[in-house]
Amino acid sequence: MWQYMLFDNSLLFGLGFPLAVTIIASIIANIEHQTNSWKQTLSLPVSRVGIYLSKYIWLFNSLLLTATIFAIGMVVLGKALGFEGPIPWGLLFGDGYVMLLTALPIMSFQLWLPITFKNQAFAILIGTVSSIVGLFLASGMTTRWFPLAYPSQSSTIILQYEGLGINPDLSAVVIINVFVGMLLLFIKETGHDFSMNEFIPMKTG
Repeated sequence: MWQYMLFDNSLLFGLGFPLAVTIIASIIANIEHQTNSWKQTLSLPVSRVGIYLSKYIWLFNSLLLTATIFAIGMVVLGKALGFEGPIPWGLLFGDGYVMLLTALPIMSFQLWLPITFKNQAFAILIGTVSSIVGLFLASGMTTRWFPLAYPSQSSTIILQYEGLGINPDLSAVVIINVFVGMLLLFIKETGHDFSMNEFIPMKTG
């Protein structure tokens, strides 16, 4: 029953976690937008790389807390429903924390959007559409290797021909996402000179 619960929640969490990335990233970036304080922030004796990296760390820690609450909630739900047998702590926390690792590329992109564009509705729209598209990409044999499809495939338990079982592609998905996520973060930090004109948010709409 623990495995069935993990499998049932994998699709919901595969859609909900990218949405959480979108919303939290927008909240973190919108602090300067609401107070029109980007110029004051950029004038501080802190590099623009440091500003972006600090917001990325806040985003990562917020999602780490989200994943932890998710795992604890699964334990509480399983006990409330009277599931028998030992609690699969590795699978429960694996689902939450592996989801966090597979969302690293999405985190880099979704943090860049709300910082660059002042209209937060634009960033939220892109994040919502990307989350839904990721579910459809995950259902294809070739499109399932696109970064948007990874959160939907990061569950430790998947449905196989013989029934529920351990996800055999999990390690490959994690390695690819960590690499792509760190690459995007590196590009965002050092791929540009972070000049004032480049970092000041753009207006949309």
